[in-house]
Order: sequence, then C-alpha cells, then structure tokens
Amino acid sequence: MMRKRVIECCMELLALRGLKFTTAELANSLGISKRTLYEQFEYWSTRCFL
Repeated sequence: MMRKRVIECCMELLALRGLKFTTAELANSLGISKRTLYEQFEYWSTRCFL
C-alpha cells in the first residue's frame, strides 16, 4: 500500500512541477521521512524512477 501511495504522490508532483521536485518534498507530501521513502524502494534502479 505504501509503495502505491508513493507512486501516486510522485505522479501528482510530476504533473504539478515537472521534474523540479525533491525526494524531501515527496516525503513531506506523504507525511513520512526520506528514510522511510527510501526503505520502500530498496534497489537503486527503482529509486532512479523517483
């Protein structure tokens, strides 16, 4: 469920700001820490998607 929320929020930020948002902004939008965000995407190749 968390991964789905992260991806949905990421898509919303992309629609609003293009590629000009940070992982900190994404985490803040979700109400989680950057560490929690990174824990959801264990592999670097997946993080590059973010």
